[in-house]
Formats: sequence, C-alpha cells, structure tokens
Amino acid sequence: MKNNTTSYPNLISAMEFTNNVCALLVAIELSAEQLDADTIKDASNGIRYLASRAYEELQRVKNTEAGK
Repeated sequence: MKNNTTSYPNLISAMEFTNNVCALLVAIELSAEQLDADTIKDASNGIRYLASRAYEELQRVKNTEAGK
C-alpha cells in the first residue's frame, strides 16, 4: 500500500516549517558578518518558533496514526 502525502496535511505542514528553518539557517550563515546581535536573536526566535510548529504538526500525524 502506497502512502500519499496529500492525505497527511499535517505532514506537509511539518515539511514546510522544516524547510523554512533550513532557509533561515542558510540565510544567517551567508550573511552572518553583516548581521547585528538583535537580528541574529530575532532569527533565532523565528527558528525556534518554526521548529516547534513542525514538532506540533508531527505530533498530530503521530496521534492520527495511533488512532487508526
């Protein structure tokens, strides 16, 4: 039986949040020399938020699968 990610909207959301975390990390790495401490702190907070949202979405997938 082949799983289709379209039947797992929470999985898709988690993947999008994770992709955004990666994009922010790359942006910070590429421009670290030009960023001030406040900007890096704000980016760090954004990364934490996106990572926690990805975790929440994965928990929903896990709970949905456990309920089957």
